[in-house]
Amino acid sequence: MTAHSFPESMKRILPVFLFLLAACGEKTPTATALAEPTGVSAVLLEDQTSARLTWNAVTGAVSYYVFLRESTQGYYIDPVASVAASPLAYTFTGLTPGKSYYCGVQAMGKTVKELSRIVYSDLLTVPKEEEPVVPDPPVGPDPPVIPDPGDKPSFEIVSNYATSAYIGIRYKIGNAGTNIPHGICFAEHAEPTTEDAVIAGPALGDKTDLLQLIPSTMLAYGKTYHVRPYATVTSGTYYGPDTELTLTAEPAAIQLTWNKVSTPGLDAGIEVYETTSTLSGRAFHAWYAIADCTGGIELRVQYPSAKATVENQFGDDCQVLINGSVFGGSGKSIAMAITDGTRSAWRAEADGQYWGAGKLLPVTRATFGVDASGHPATCWSGYPDASYCWFYDRPLTTVAGEAAFSACTASHPAPALDWLPKNAIAGGPMLLHGGICPTDLTKSPTGYYMTNYELWADDIFGSCPDRTAVGYTADGKVVLFVCDGRIAASKGAYVTEVAQMLRGIGCVGAINLDGGDSTAMVVRGTGRINDSTGGSRAVCTTLGFFKRP
Repeated sequence: MTAHSFPESMKRILPVFLFLLAACGEKTPTATALAEPTGVSAVLLEDQTSARLTWNAVTGAVSYYVFLRESTQGYYIDPVASVAASPLAYTFTGLTPGKSYYCGVQAMGKTVKELSRIVYSDLLTVPKEEEPVVPDPPVGPDPPVIPDPGDKPSFEIVSNYATSAYIGIRYKIGNAGTNIPHGICFAEHAEPTTEDAVIAGPALGDKTDLLQLIPSTMLAYGKTYHVRPYATVTSGTYYGPDTELTLTAEPAAIQLTWNKVSTPGLDAGIEVYETTSTLSGRAFHAWYAIADCTGGIELRVQYPSAKATVENQFGDDCQVLINGSVFGGSGKSIAMAITDGTRSAWRAEADGQYWGAGKLLPVTRATFGVDASGHPATCWSGYPDASYCWFYDRPLTTVAGEAAFSACTASHPAPALDWLPKNAIAGGPMLLHGGICPTDLTKSPTGYYMTNYELWADDIFGSCPDRTAVGYTADGKVVLFVCDGRIAASKGAYVTEVAQMLRGIGCVGAINLDGGDSTAMVVRGTGRINDSTGGSRAVCTTLGFFKRP
């Protein structure tokens, strides 16, 4: 047999062998979103308070979510039900006379990555019930005066607050019981009502007075707001005294001298900058990497099964990598992460609640993420149980030592945003949202940081160690930031200073991540660029820039 000849038996099986070899080398296709449902239609049924929603089948759908809402603009709401792939219909019952609804449907695949967009029917209006004809009362003497039933609540403003990060009041509600709707309302005009902006209040009961803050992200600098408490009882909604409040001056952006770093091994779409400018009179050393994540570079969040250093989590396609959020003794993140569309497991003691004043309290977490197109955003995430994770445009303004708020829902502390991040990480506090910093270093009379809404350890606010942060600029570029601290060459930064520095380089959204010995930035072709005096700590989450597949 020559070097290039085969026996007849080998010739017969060679095509089969080559076919199997090729099949083994094929990559598993990446899951993509299903097509949107078509033919979505809703009609009222004969009873006039039920509606029948129908739609056409979507290829690949294994089931469908159905939705009922009064607006299709901007906000996410929980699905009413999950229905099987057949029949392609669902009946909503118990609709309110006089209200209008959109009925929606969303196709579900085998994984969350395959969820389609929600498609809604045309607006459906439920007819009003006919009001009975009430005859005019007989003419006669004036009716007797009926005494007040005694359920009219009383109000007292105990104190008010105004800083660059919030305004608020401490108030008391009397003669109202405990289980009633209450809170504060505010507007630029005098005597606001619940028709204006409203923030629901913390629980009545344990505390005789209630502290409520309005974050600066809901306000505008230079404007005066009227704030007053409200309570709704059986005889109506009542209001307390009107208090005028104005944010103090907005902290200025910190402009440092940033020099571009030579990074020969890095993709041309990523730039790295360094500063050794002094910060508030202190020696300082910091870096940031910036990239557009809508093209050949993407932002990814990594959450391996076991902790590892940032260097060891730096993979073949990674370009720049930083550490992620704070983690506990269990080695798990004290905040959720979304990795390639998959959300991390829920743990009550870390995600939905956190220790404050000796007990678990509900919190929301500052969150940064990018959608499937790579567009970045910041928000607050509420994670009440294993089933749901909602995103909000304002936080639950919990203050340690004060009355606690109830757990998050689809409408509390605000209507949930319709946002579907592909990669996201929660940390805190929020450094910038909409270009405004809702965090400062003021303390309550009982010694707690007022804007520590997420109930982190005090040293996150009260010290200036190494810092890590992630943010984005007005034109949508993602920024990864680290600074050294607790060494002679760099004395670190307070969270408020990080916010001001990030504003100085053009960021409009940013969150704080884990700091101290966790802080690390690794750059392709260069290695770790920040100080490693404290060693290289193993961390549970990382995020960074990667070459898009």
